[in-house]
Amino acid sequence: MPSLLTEAERGKFLAETPVWKMNRTQYQAARGVHQPWIAEISPMQYGGLSGRGRRAYDAKRSQEWAASGACKTEYDRLVFEAYKRGEFKLKDEGVTKDAESAVAYLSAQEKQADREERLRAARRANQILHVDDAEEGDRVFIVGYSQYATVVKKLKVSFSLKAEGSGREFKIAAGACVWLSYNDLVKAVDEGRAINPHGDPDLDPEPTPPAAAAIPPAAASAATSCARSTPQTIEARADEEEAPTVTVERAEELIRAMMEKHGLTARGWTYKFDQTRHRLASCHEEPGNNYLSFSVPFILCNREEVLVDSIGHEVAHALAGAACGHGRRWQLHALAVGCKPEAACGREVVSPDSRYHAVCPNCGHRITRAILPRARKGALTKRVGRGRRQRTGPLEPVATYCSGCLDKFGRSRESFDRLTLTWIETATGRVIEWPPKSTQPAAAAAQPPPAAPAPEIEQQPAPKPTPEPEPETWEVKPITHATQPSLF
Repeated sequence: MPSLLTEAERGKFLAETPVWKMNRTQYQAARGVHQPWIAEISPMQYGGLSGRGRRAYDAKRSQEWAASGACKTEYDRLVFEAYKRGEFKLKDEGVTKDAESAVAYLSAQEKQADREERLRAARRANQILHVDDAEEGDRVFIVGYSQYATVVKKLKVSFSLKAEGSGREFKIAAGACVWLSYNDLVKAVDEGRAINPHGDPDLDPEPTPPAAAAIPPAAASAATSCARSTPQTIEARADEEEAPTVTVERAEELIRAMMEKHGLTARGWTYKFDQTRHRLASCHEEPGNNYLSFSVPFILCNREEVLVDSIGHEVAHALAGAACGHGRRWQLHALAVGCKPEAACGREVVSPDSRYHAVCPNCGHRITRAILPRARKGALTKRVGRGRRQRTGPLEPVATYCSGCLDKFGRSRESFDRLTLTWIETATGRVIEWPPKSTQPAAAAAQPPPAAPAPEIEQQPAPKPTPEPEPETWEVKPITHATQPSLF
């Protein structure tokens, strides 16, 4: 075995033995690269190490695994280069199974890279950058609506289209249309058919679309927020550090690459675009109709790394099964795909412009809402399902706060006063007083309300005072015999 040979003997073995007659383990041993085991020490031994010992052991193991992987990659490359030079054929005697697998894998990778290059060229030919690129009566595909339509009339920077099936007529910018959908484009590339009905132009490696192809900012319909929307179509925000750079075309490339990498395309999964503004992406698993859906307004507002993480999030849902939710099975697939194993997105995701927005006075986080916050303040009712209770009474305006900062500083009166959000109307920039204060003047509001009048009581007539009796006066008269009455 090469692992038991000396360094000089290993060098001689490599020089005399063709690489396709070795397997990966033999080549790695001949190179003197250690092949690590999954469990070189027991869990009890690992638990007995100190903190410094564990860090040193983990670092050593990481280096060994990295060196082993690099050696195997080098083996595959050398075998494939020898096969392309014609030094051996797969049916020759002595060719190892590892050599056959390396040739098959790298040949498939080469074919895939060539196909991707032809697809990139076809996507450039599939673009409609100006109204002059199409003629009346041409059949075009609307990316934002995911449907075909016929050009009825050419306007200055847009088309008047008639949708197939429904027959509805509408206007849409020229840059929002392409010649073929992605599935039809792939079929055309595989069959060698032309993409542009007027002839495929000479394709530059990096074509620069003319200024006239940009969608005007005044177009406020959902169809304008689609493939070739430029950063000028999104309203500038004071709190953004840089303009968004991701387009729907770039998003398509990322979505297709990740779906093909993880085998979703081979299993019949597709993708769609929509105009929703309450979530970035979603996974739909239905009998005979499995697809991933992505929001065009969110794509145009966020950076590429945010979009890549969201695509990986939904791919992990498709691999784990939509019924698994964000459980342990989904988390393992998310780690394998390379996205964050978190159910909710972080604050790095920028929401598209809504009707109202507010900025936290402490952390600067931007919060958007379609309607201003209201809540019921009545008494609690009986329990409604799973122990929840509802409140009665009408919806009333309420003040809102940044929940993260409120948890950080505590729910005190000072925190509420400090973290109260001020809502702004996005279209006009008008500051909205919410909840609205009383319409009474400040002086009148400061005075206490007048007391309610006391109920009237029937007055009873006062009793007349009883006159005090006058003191009796006695007149003393002398008794005489003449006036003294007779006793007999």
